[in-house]
Amino acid sequence: MEVKNYEDLKLLAKEFDVPVEDVLFIALNRYGVMYDTEDNRIRFYLKLNTLNEEFFFAVCVNTYPSPFSIVGKELFLDGEKVGDLSRIEKDTCTSTYFRKGNTAMTINSNSRSQCAGCKFCGTYKLDSDEDENLTSKQAIIDYYTQVMKDNNFKDLSDMYQITVCTGCFPSEDDLVEHLILLKKTLKQNFNFNGKINYIGSQLRSPEKLERIKEEIGDFSLYVTTEKFTGRERIMRPEKASLTFDSTIKLLDTAISLGFTASILYILGLEDLDIVIDYFTKLVPHVNKFPDVQIYQDYTPEQESYRCEDAKDFRYYLKARKFFEEAFAPTTLKPRSWENYRSLYYTSFNHEKYVCERK
Repeated sequence: MEVKNYEDLKLLAKEFDVPVEDVLFIALNRYGVMYDTEDNRIRFYLKLNTLNEEFFFAVCVNTYPSPFSIVGKELFLDGEKVGDLSRIEKDTCTSTYFRKGNTAMTINSNSRSQCAGCKFCGTYKLDSDEDENLTSKQAIIDYYTQVMKDNNFKDLSDMYQITVCTGCFPSEDDLVEHLILLKKTLKQNFNFNGKINYIGSQLRSPEKLERIKEEIGDFSLYVTTEKFTGRERIMRPEKASLTFDSTIKLLDTAISLGFTASILYILGLEDLDIVIDYFTKLVPHVNKFPDVQIYQDYTPEQESYRCEDAKDFRYYLKARKFFEEAFAPTTLKPRSWENYRSLYYTSFNHEKYVCERK
């Protein structure tokens, strides 16, 4: 089935014992919105009629016949107003942005918008509001001196984590040198003592992880797995070459060195039996909740990569239930501030869940 109106949301919420607001948010991520704008992707804050909190979203526009529409600063579902929007703006590829109450920073430090080759990815479709190449010490110092001024920061001493989510480097060696340079430069010049978190697939060898342990210390890894099977058909060859078995070994090595490690996965590219099979194998090899992102259509053509299972909206709610059950024996929970296309907003495993995204 596809969600068409609020009655569908209520029926699904009852069927899966999920808050109706969470069903709405999942649908908003999956379908995007219809909106009178030339932009194909926007970000905004949403306050539902039924909740007091504001929630941050970045969704695609006019790329799929969505039941959601924006008129003025109001969000409608099949003509029924469901919430109010604020701070609507075009979604762009920026070099730096903040999360978790300005205590977590993401750095796109190697011209991320120039990274292309994975057919399902939308980052390279975004305009580059900022697209810096921060691969030299002086470039990092100059750029973050300006970041300090723009945000009225004294330094980075309150920064819990800096995430490097960036375009591909020429080699694994180049990536590791960059991560080390970044940590040393930000520590020496901006008093950063927090964790470096890398999201990518270029870090693969045990010896490089050991060097990171020596040179960086506190480190976290999200391997951009994104899809388990048929990877060579829709991924750039460098990324597709990382096998599942190699990923398991990489995660085990990272955890043995005292790092936190998991994967980033795009939900909607593979049938549910594949999702369940591989994640069941994966659970013992991660020590933080996987970053499971709902697949979005940056262009109308990208809908063709969505698997048949995922064309039925129940797929996402079944997956949500599976992840809750699979990780129930662990203490791991999703981090809302690390995932803006999540399956979880107000509850996780039938317990209240605080969605911290500002």
